[in-house]
Amino acid sequence: MGFQQSVFKKPVDMNDLGDNSNEEINLKKRRKEALEELLKRIGKENRPLNIAIIGTPGSGKSSFINTLIASITGEWRSHAMVGCFGGLGLQKTKHIATYRKEKYLKHAKDVKHLMKFNFPAILDMSGIDDANDRDTKMLLDLVFSGRIPENSKISDILQNIRQNEEELNNLYPLAKSNIRVDRIIFLVSAANPSLPENLMQAVHSSSTSRRRDIPMFGVLTKIDDPFTSEKNEYQEFISRMRTHLGILDIHLLRCTNYCDVNLEEIKDGIRNNLPEIDISVLRGMKQILDPSITVTEYKRATLNQVDAGGILMLAFVILMIAIFIMLFGK
Repeated sequence: MGFQQSVFKKPVDMNDLGDNSNEEINLKKRRKEALEELLKRIGKENRPLNIAIIGTPGSGKSSFINTLIASITGEWRSHAMVGCFGGLGLQKTKHIATYRKEKYLKHAKDVKHLMKFNFPAILDMSGIDDANDRDTKMLLDLVFSGRIPENSKISDILQNIRQNEEELNNLYPLAKSNIRVDRIIFLVSAANPSLPENLMQAVHSSSTSRRRDIPMFGVLTKIDDPFTSEKNEYQEFISRMRTHLGILDIHLLRCTNYCDVNLEEIKDGIRNNLPEIDISVLRGMKQILDPSITVTEYKRATLNQVDAGGILMLAFVILMIAIFIMLFGK
């Protein structure tokens, strides 16, 4: 079944009495339980994970980041700038931005308690065109390996890939200050019937490079407003998404983002949370942030190991020749 899909509902008016009031109390209780389960899962001892959010332009990556942070902190804030372009596929984010827990938890209601836990660093970047070409894969490799400095513009990186490929190691060296990706989340909107299959294949390929095998997950947003009302068509859409990402259904989070249609009045830039949204996201992140799921680091043979192997092989060949001469040389 994967992460449980919650049916989106309008916020309950606290002025209403009876069943509505009981329903809201129950939702808040379930949200608290979901957060406590997430805290227990991520713990306090391990290194915080680094998560990259990947998707095409205008797919809702920044909205999902705001939704994720809101679900953790208990209040919605505009951490990642979101644009409303009426489905034109435009985007606000044009660079690589990192949201660390020290930044997004500081306004949380229970900041001192939450700060003790290993909440992830979230890597946001501009949308990538639906392509599976060499430039796209090189860009993804640089990002996933942690060689791109924070606040770098994606357009500049692509230009260097095309014009200065031989200098990439010098332009983007490995640095301790950069973020090596531990999880990849590929985001797709259920409101759009067209899947970015080329980009999905490129991300899947880059997540299993020669050096590292990075766990990948899918996030399907806008489940409150899917492109179709036909169950079979919707399930086929989900199946295709999973196939192209190479993930199990349990690794696909279905959720609704906080957005203009479900956010109430703005009060000092803060809006009230909807527990039914938070519950789905928190349960999904419990799976994604599971510390038992790890990156596979492939060991590369050192020069000395290669030399030693070559010497042993040469000695073996010489020995076999000598034996052959002794037996058949006369």
